[in-house]
Amino acid sequence: MPPPPDPRQTQLEALYRQASTAQLQRRLSDPDLLPQAREVAQAELQRREQARQSAAVATQAGRSRSPRNELLMVAAGAAVLLLVLWFVMPAEGFFLFLAIMLPTVLAPLGKLYPAWGKALAGVLLVAPAVLGGWLWRRGELAWQGGDYRPLGTLISWGVLLAVWALCWALGGSVLKGALHRGSWDALSDELDRERSRNLEDLGRRG
Repeated sequence: MPPPPDPRQTQLEALYRQASTAQLQRRLSDPDLLPQAREVAQAELQRREQARQSAAVATQAGRSRSPRNELLMVAAGAAVLLLVLWFVMPAEGFFLFLAIMLPTVLAPLGKLYPAWGKALAGVLLVAPAVLGGWLWRRGELAWQGGDYRPLGTLISWGVLLAVWALCWALGGSVLKGALHRGSWDALSDELDRERSRNLEDLGRRG
């Protein structure tokens, strides 16, 4: 049968639980403090330190598992995957895959930095028009006669249309994240649905 609790010990534990950490430290610095009281004060300080460390670990774990961090990790993984596929995949297949994965990579960055995302999206959306105006002023887009001039015109139009499509895809993806007002979970769900829909469309076309 365990011995009955010491009333003095119980009173000290209740008293020191209500005391602040600074008060406990001042008591421990008192050389005349009774050994029993010193032991209880040290145990209470140790309990508080362990509780503080446990709370810090739980907070850090919660941050590392937050939807925002998970989505940014997915974006980083998708960017690395695209970089690898650039070297191992045929050009036509890569650009199809790029169109599907772009929102996954860029939308989280737009949401993370909305002001920069809107500015970058604006530049990307306007850039093709600026390029088109510059090419037009140079006469690169006007149909020209001669042996090779028509081919040069077609190449200029092809480059302009490719740049236009790429810039609008990039800008639209960044702007999607920058204008998103929901939670990170909601953005992740939207990107998952969009990616699944695009993959299904690609599979049907294939």
